[in-house]
Amino acid sequence: MIMTILKGTFALFWILDPLGNIPIYVSFIRNMSNEDIKRTVNIASMFAILIFLLFIFGGQIIFTYLNFKLQHIMIAGGLLLLILGIDMMFGPEREVKSYKDIAIVPLGMPLMSGPGSIATVLLLSATYDIYVALTCLAIALVVQYFIYIAAKDIIKFAGKNSLRLMAYLAALIAASFGIEMIIKGLTSL
Repeated sequence: MIMTILKGTFALFWILDPLGNIPIYVSFIRNMSNEDIKRTVNIASMFAILIFLLFIFGGQIIFTYLNFKLQHIMIAGGLLLLILGIDMMFGPEREVKSYKDIAIVPLGMPLMSGPGSIATVLLLSATYDIYVALTCLAIALVVQYFIYIAAKDIIKFAGKNSLRLMAYLAALIAASFGIEMIIKGLTSL
């Protein structure tokens, strides 16, 4: 059980990729006070939790109504993660636009709760059980929260090149996890 939670948390953390998202995030918060940063991260975190809970508790009902099977979700989620990993590795750098209020979009979604992490949480709850999914989610979101709170300090300490390396590693792990999900989905059809 502990290994399952560790594996799920690790996968979810790398898919959330808060370390890889720091350069994007810092471009939004660079002129904010520490108090405003905390407020922004608190709002974004609450929004992300709401999105995840909506999918954990309502996602299965929606998928059942649409007659999806777990294998379909695994294959689709795996493809999304594979594409996400490839895009993270080889895609063009995104131009970041400045928003007045970044807490909901882009921080709350898609940075803190994107399609890959939502698919992963759904798969964890369907593959294991809801308590494992909630535990993995809670651990990953707490770590993510503190990373975003300390983002300016992390950039100063690690440097931009180290963060780029972490982003590439996150891309490789996301793509690998995606391939694993595709294979499991296909072999269980």
